[in-house]
Amino acid sequence: RIYNYQTIILPTYACMSEEEAINIKEYVKQGGNLIATFDTGMYDEWGIKRDVGILDDVFGIRRKELITYSDNGVAYGEFTNNIEEYIFPHSGSSWEFDLKKGTKVLGKVSYEMPGRYVAYPDKFYPCMVESKFGKGTVVYISSTISEVYYTWCNSNLRVWLQSQIDILTKKRITTNAPQSVEISLRKQTHTGNTIIHIVNMTRGPGRPLEETIDVHDIDLLISDVKAKSVTGIYTSKKYKFENTNNGLKVKIDKLTDYEVLVIT
Repeated sequence: RIYNYQTIILPTYACMSEEEAINIKEYVKQGGNLIATFDTGMYDEWGIKRDVGILDDVFGIRRKELITYSDNGVAYGEFTNNIEEYIFPHSGSSWEFDLKKGTKVLGKVSYEMPGRYVAYPDKFYPCMVESKFGKGTVVYISSTISEVYYTWCNSNLRVWLQSQIDILTKKRITTNAPQSVEISLRKQTHTGNTIIHIVNMTRGPGRPLEETIDVHDIDLLISDVKAKSVTGIYTSKKYKFENTNNGLKVKIDKLTDYEVLVIT
């Protein structure tokens, strides 16, 4: 089923069988794209650690030592490709590695600084790389980038990762909705209908979630889709739409907590 996707993302997919690895390698060889992080492929399906990551040849690296930082705020990273805001805070753990021929560095992180309030570091090592494997493109991030983002919520990390996804994958939905609105696209194989789930996570402080804040005037542009009707299952509303050369345009005047669009 992975061949149905232009890009697959493996966030610290640590435990991986040989069969899974073979399938992923063949997928990339045939032109699929891969984004993977940290310990992906470093353990077998039983949780036994490997000496060499089973996908390290796909990542274009020779893995060396694992570096673990003792605290938050004691390291920084820098993107080396074209990102305007190129500095980000770093913590957690990262793998050091050597580059194989043809592997390109996209980002680097510093070794641990002696404290938080000290001079900016001058010693870095590669952390984010891009390589070719067969016909596919691979982006490997050797750090615990998800945990770093969860800790710092640094927008530079999000913007950089989104830019890599946009390079590798044709965007199916373009929207002006805020980040707190989650949108997922599905295709019903038995009907051919396109299904879009829209979840409003815009809320007041604290958890559990006690209230949501309505979001207004959400515009959606869905590429490669033409419609005869757009119906909201949750609201039973018939939505106005426009078929254009760039895709299907749909406007949601008001989103409370949830909506499911069925496009026929």
